[in-house]
Amino acid sequence: QELQACGTVFIESIRFSETNTDDPSDAHICVRGLTLADGSKVYGEDEPVLKTAYSDTDGTVKNEELSYTVERESGENATGYEMSIHYDSEETVNKNYEITVEGPKTFTINQRPITVTPKYASKIYDGTELSATVVGYELSYTDDAEKDGLASGDIATVILSGSVTEVNDSPKTTKVESVTIKNAKGEDQTNNYKITKAENKLEIFNATITVSGEDYSDVYDGNTHGNAAIAKVGGEETEATITYSIDGGNTWKDEIPTVKDVEE
Repeated sequence: QELQACGTVFIESIRFSETNTDDPSDAHICVRGLTLADGSKVYGEDEPVLKTAYSDTDGTVKNEELSYTVERESGENATGYEMSIHYDSEETVNKNYEITVEGPKTFTINQRPITVTPKYASKIYDGTELSATVVGYELSYTDDAEKDGLASGDIATVILSGSVTEVNDSPKTTKVESVTIKNAKGEDQTNNYKITKAENKLEIFNATITVSGEDYSDVYDGNTHGNAAIAKVGGEETEATITYSIDGGNTWKDEIPTVKDVEE
C-alpha cells in the first residue's frame, strides 16, 4: 500500500496512526512518526547522548533500526538552545518513518546548584582574633555530596565576614558576602551557578588559668625574700596581672609579698 498522511494519537514520544477501516477501499498504511523531546543537563556536566548520532529501536516495528542525529545549537552557558533531528544521510532514510520536531524544542542547560558555607571554628581565649577569612569555607554541590561543587576548570573567589576575639562576643555569626566564579581563561561563570549562601559561627571559650606560687623557707640572712606567682593556661606559662593579699583577702596589691625577719 502507498504511504499516506493520517490522523495521529500521541503516546509518550511515539506517534501512531489512526485509520477508519469500515470501508476496505479506504484502507491504507500510514507513516509511523517519531518525535523529538526536549533535553537538558546541568552546567558543567557531560553532554547527554541525544547530541550524537545513534540507532534507536524504541517505537519501531520488528526492531527496525533508525540511524538519525539529534543536534542542538552550540554553547555551554546556562540557557536554552534550539534542537533539531534528521536522518544521518540519504542512504539511512526509512520512508516508513517520519522523524520530526513538533514545535520549538529546547535543550536547556540548567544552573549548577552549589552551597557555600563558612567553616565552623572555636578556640580557648588567648587574646587574638578568630576570623572567618582565615578559617575558610566549604563549597559543595547542593544536596549531592558525591558531585563536585564546581565545574571542571572553574575557580571560586569567596568573601566572608565575621570575627571574634572576646568571650563576651561569642558566638559570632559568619556569612558569605559574595561569590565570584571564573574559568581557566578568566571569564566570569557566576551566572551559570545557582548559589546558596549559608551561615555558620565562631566561638571563643573561657580560658582556665592556674595561678601558683612556691613557699619560701631559709635561715635568716638579713635580706628580703619573696616568690612571684606564675599563671599558666593549658600548662603553658602566660602573661597575667596577678595581685596578692596577705590579710586574708581584705586588701590586694600588685606587689609580691616579701619576708625579712623571722617574726614575719
